[in-house]
Amino acid sequence: MSAMEPARAPGGRKKSTRSKSGCRTCRIRRIKCDEGRPGCLRCSSTGRACDGYGIWDSRHPLPSTTRSLSQHMTPSCSFSRNKITQSYFAWFITRARKKIPGIFASDFWNTLVLQVSAQEDAVLHSLLALASAHKRGMLSPHDGSSELGISDDESFMLQHYNAAIMQLQHHLTIADKESVRVVAISCLIFICLEFLRGNIKTGVRHLQNGLSLLPLLSSQSQVESGIVVLKFHNESVEDTVTEAFFRLYLYSASFHRLPHEVSIDAQDCALSHRNCAFPTIAIARQHLDELVNRVYRLESYARHLQTIAQSITNTMLREKGHIQNDLNCWLRLYKHSYNKLSNDSPVKALPLTLLRIHHTMTHVMAGTCLDPNDELSYDLFNASFFSIVTLAEHLLEAAESMMAADLLSGACSERFSFSADMGIILPLYYTILKCRCPKIRRCALKLLITVSHQEGIWNGPLAATIACRVIEIEESGFYGCSPLEEWALSTYVDVPIPTLPESHRISDVYLEPFDSSTKDLTWVYKRIQGNGDTLILQESIRNSWAF
Repeated sequence: MSAMEPARAPGGRKKSTRSKSGCRTCRIRRIKCDEGRPGCLRCSSTGRACDGYGIWDSRHPLPSTTRSLSQHMTPSCSFSRNKITQSYFAWFITRARKKIPGIFASDFWNTLVLQVSAQEDAVLHSLLALASAHKRGMLSPHDGSSELGISDDESFMLQHYNAAIMQLQHHLTIADKESVRVVAISCLIFICLEFLRGNIKTGVRHLQNGLSLLPLLSSQSQVESGIVVLKFHNESVEDTVTEAFFRLYLYSASFHRLPHEVSIDAQDCALSHRNCAFPTIAIARQHLDELVNRVYRLESYARHLQTIAQSITNTMLREKGHIQNDLNCWLRLYKHSYNKLSNDSPVKALPLTLLRIHHTMTHVMAGTCLDPNDELSYDLFNASFFSIVTLAEHLLEAAESMMAADLLSGACSERFSFSADMGIILPLYYTILKCRCPKIRRCALKLLITVSHQEGIWNGPLAATIACRVIEIEESGFYGCSPLEEWALSTYVDVPIPTLPESHRISDVYLEPFDSSTKDLTWVYKRIQGNGDTLILQESIRNSWAF
């Protein structure tokens, strides 16, 4: 027998090739296991449950690429065989999944949910509900008019939403680590589903409940004093789920002041100890997210001290200085990394430009975080606001070709597009509210009005409506021009512009959480009177964010 010929068992039959580290199902069937994680392809592609090393072996990293579409299209859960269910699953794969992650790579959406949905009924039900809501958003007018009765997509969504909740009751009863993972993954999908449908209040409730699960996901060594450690290299399911929650939390906190029940600290080498460049866009993003979180926590504590009439501490002043130093360090590394990470690719340059925009906004936030009620302090950052607007204009122009491709593929429509991650809405909205230079804020408003899509909790048209009204309130009786009046951004420094008095400015603009059934939305703001007293005022706007 030649060395290349496989060994044969007695009787001439070839010996089956088996892996000692393969899953239990493949070992019982005496076949070679491909050892895919969280479930092997050999099992899932034939409709079998992979229950050897289990779905949740967190010792192994997630694969960097997802399986092919045909392999994903045959989930192993027993209820998923009919054509209607398959069509909604296909909708998620070919349409919704292209836009939901946003312009940053996401292990959660691109890999984890697809693999787990092949093994866990609750997650598959959740994905099907999300797919049907996305389909309805694409196909319905979405102009605030309600249809008579419930559409087929709505009925399908409710059916699988309820089915997912029923499946999760079992996991909540068991409450072991594997069950907590299933609940957390489903919870993330529910959050996006509710945000997509305009149910902000319900989505925020899911988000708060999900955040409370994070300490249960982490090992005891990773949880200290309620702080969940987030690793920079996603090595497990826990890391991927924690990062997904962190991103949703971080860019929802400025819309709805979420209580800091769970603080998430990134654990890696400090920015100052890094080499001259970021190795990946993901690492640059994670470092910036950590800095944003530190600013939010510091500002939250400063607001707390104001309510109890205590002064800012020296420790807080030092932390502010550390954050500003780290922001400068981040920018230096970003500049050294840009050419390598963009690789002369317009597509790769988009997330880098967006990171620069958010870094500039964070720079302003860090500079003002210890005195959040001093609206005059923002006048020192007009150059930063100018940078945000010019970068945003460049980003929106560069993204036009990508948007055209998404329209052709059916991932979005001209009137509906949803992503679950950070984008351009928050920086533009923040600029309009905090920059009192009439030219810069009007250019920001002009850009924001063109943004018809939704980024997580942030809805473009709704943000533009509130921002426009803020300009009207603040500038009434002072500049004497419409918020929509054209001002040339390139000439904003040519002519001295009178400074908007503090008595004209408003602060703490806050939109009450709402659901799509809410007809009139309430937003609240503060205004300092001439005698120094602060008035809390509110206005209502019509809710056009209803399916």
